[in-house]
Amino acid sequence: MLRVAVKYEPAIDSYSKSWYETLRESYLSPQDWEKLRAILAFLLPFYQATKATKGDHATIDRVLFTIDVLI
Repeated sequence: MLRVAVKYEPAIDSYSKSWYETLRESYLSPQDWEKLRAILAFLLPFYQATKATKGDHATIDRVLFTIDVLI
């Protein structure tokens, strides 16, 4: 969900600006968008590691390697 929000940031920002009076408390400032991009950059490796080690193909070798990569 965060990836989609960052991808469509210009559209979300434009919509939020047009309805600023209604969305005042929920409006995302440029600093908020920067924080969201930083959070996405931090969480993306964990997402990829989870996807790589799920299902029937998740062996202990693969899981340990993924943990090493994350560390």
